[in-house]
Amino acid sequence: MIKVTYLVKNLSSMLRHNFIMPILLTIFYFFYFCVVSVYIIFMPKVLFSLEYSPQEIGVIFAAAPLVRILLPILFVKGFRLNYKTFNMALILMIVSSFAFYSFVYDFYKLLLSNIFLGAGLSLILPYVEVVALEKLGKDINIVGGVVGNMLKSNQENSNLLNSFSSKLEENMHSLKDSVQNQSDNT
Repeated sequence: MIKVTYLVKNLSSMLRHNFIMPILLTIFYFFYFCVVSVYIIFMPKVLFSLEYSPQEIGVIFAAAPLVRILLPILFVKGFRLNYKTFNMALILMIVSSFAFYSFVYDFYKLLLSNIFLGAGLSLILPYVEVVALEKLGKDINIVGGVVGNMLKSNQENSNLLNSFSSKLEENMHSLKDSVQNQSDNT
């Protein structure tokens, strides 16, 4: 009975570690970058159609990266990135996103909403990356990204991924050599 319990406990841990975590990371990164790309591509067009000047649009969209630059100062002052902070950042992002629709006709309120959205975005991504490194540890494949992690979690596909990356490296080296040879010949 003890061995069966131990086996079930380890099996569920292995499934959670090797199978579910890469899938959750994939889903998170997919939606995170979808939201960010839609926001960056289409919101300036929406604001331009609402007769915002290019300068106002530039100020609004420069505010979030400025917050991302200034936010690490809080960590020097003792701010901790933990589960509670992650949840607060999620709430801040959701409220800021809905505030966009409410404040779209007022420049300063929209700017404030964008600042809070930038703060939320800059807190969420580092937290998820820290959790991913804790859960996956050495299994994380930085070069292959999240898709690489999903493939690497399956041992059969790990060999395929390694052979593909080695062939890719060989091709990169041969391409570099041929470019260098062509430049030497000319």
